[in-house]
Amino acid sequence: MENGNPLNQRQHHRAKLNGSVTLHPVLPSKLSNTLEVHPVSSAFKGIDVSEGGLCLELGDTNNPS
Repeated sequence: MENGNPLNQRQHHRAKLNGSVTLHPVLPSKLSNTLEVHPVSSAFKGIDVSEGGLCLELGDTNNPS
């Protein structure tokens, strides 16, 4: 471990994100063999992104409001 921090052992370089990220659910279409992007969305604060994934700040997940 580098400096005793396991986060320094990441496989992919991470790039910082500024601002929010909007996620839209994508589900199979009921009418055809395609995917549909649904209009319902959720916005989260973006932390960073890499080839291996996306890090988001979700807020207080114990409070449903």
